[in-house]
Amino acid sequence: MKNIRIIMVTVVLSVIGAVSVKAQSYLDYGPGSISWCIQMDQQINAMRAQNAAMQAQVLAYYQQQAAAATQHLMTNPFQPMPGIVTYDGVYITPDTVNDYHKEDVDCEHCDGGYNYRLVWMGSENRQVKSRCNYCHGKGYVTKTVRN
Repeated sequence: MKNIRIIMVTVVLSVIGAVSVKAQSYLDYGPGSISWCIQMDQQINAMRAQNAAMQAQVLAYYQQQAAAATQHLMTNPFQPMPGIVTYDGVYITPDTVNDYHKEDVDCEHCDGGYNYRLVWMGSENRQVKSRCNYCHGKGYVTKTVRN
């Protein structure tokens, strides 16, 4: 009978110990822990949702402009189109359409088509070169500019 009590107490204490160890691993918020990974996943999912919402807004804006242009052409086939906003943000009206031209300008987001950054590689800093997302490595972008 005494052996059974000792075995029962040992089993209860080991279960309590295992539960507390598991709880400690969930409460550890250091890099690489379970909780930290869950938090990172939540942040990444939130950023993906924000990106999807912004893409939907841009798509809706351009669909609205295309629908308005189509409606205008269908109802007024012999009248000039009203002003539109170009991709780079220039508002062009029928009166000023000839005042603009396309021009290649230096990309303001990079240095010659590439971005450079220093990365620590264990014992030394190395310079990493990555292609610019705006000009795609060309070093310039095409913009609509006024004459």
